[in-house]
Amino acid sequence: VESLSELETSLNSRGASARTAEAADGMKYDVFLSHKQADAQDFCRHLYDLLTAKGYRVFLDRVDASKLHSLPDIVRSSRCVVFVLSDNIFESKWCLYELKTAVDNAAKTTLVPVRMEGATWGGKNFPDICADYIPEHVDVDGTSFQVRPVLSDLFKFKAIEHSREYFGGFIDRLLSKLPFIPPGGYAHVAAAHS
Repeated sequence: VESLSELETSLNSRGASARTAEAADGMKYDVFLSHKQADAQDFCRHLYDLLTAKGYRVFLDRVDASKLHSLPDIVRSSRCVVFVLSDNIFESKWCLYELKTAVDNAAKTTLVPVRMEGATWGGKNFPDICADYIPEHVDVDGTSFQVRPVLSDLFKFKAIEHSREYFGGFIDRLLSKLPFIPPGGYAHVAAAHS
């Protein structure tokens, strides 16, 4: 899909049974936005607003702060985790824990890495899995895990490059990676089938 209009045409061409099945699959969220707040809070809030306006059910910690105690469950109940690669993402044990949960739930949860424009790691445009800024091991919320094997799973995916100058193109690429949402959102589908 090259443009937003082509994506909308593609969505409109799918049958009602596919829409109903996708809406009733038991997943609570379509998109979980995993990000380091100090780096990407405003960026993710903008994505949240844009995606919810298009009918996506999106989890963003700042919006759903009361649910933070159950982040792994929320990740497992999300069709897609958008993992925002920003300068300091690897300093956040919670972001790494969200990533590990998504990798462990790969049969149900799609992982979409997004590299924020201008993000660098040790002067490079893409993280080096063996670099000092990548922790070897993380302990969080009673769970202990090795970080580098989880990151090797993440780096199998080509990151979508965020661009302020070509934001429309970035959004088109992001939407092409997200799970299907019916035109008009879920409320539209429920009303059409009742």
